[in-house]
Amino acid sequence: MGNYIVESQFEYKGFTCIVVMQSLAYRCGYVGVTKDHPLYGMQFGQGDSDIIVHGSLTHSGGGEKSTYPIESDLWWLGFSCAHKGDGKDYEKALELFRDNPAALKRINTIRAIEKASNRNGEKVCTLEYVENECRNLADQLSAMEGVNAEQ
Repeated sequence: MGNYIVESQFEYKGFTCIVVMQSLAYRCGYVGVTKDHPLYGMQFGQGDSDIIVHGSLTHSGGGEKSTYPIESDLWWLGFSCAHKGDGKDYEKALELFRDNPAALKRINTIRAIEKASNRNGEKVCTLEYVENECRNLADQLSAMEGVNAEQ
């Protein structure tokens, strides 16, 4: 068992959307594009694209025979919910990683440190919220389809 668990996988507007729970108790969202999409193979760093999504686009990668976040030939564009002000979903992480002793130890250690430092006011990005942000990302990616064909 790895450092993340796929919590949700769904199709939206022809795109595969994935929500993963990281073993650090926060979620990430990904939308996969096929080879015919103008952003397939494009590299993105933090905050350097016109795409508007929670915390900005923070991941791009994949391609033929890739394994993250799932096995596919898709190019994945993603975002994390581990930014300043984002809270951790400890209860769900503990439930999902119950069979992974190393992950449970990591989750409980981080939880204890945050409790000791009185970190309050952080908002957990729920599964529903991250799924909606994936739909938002897919809407933006859908609007870009055919851009290269028009040039």
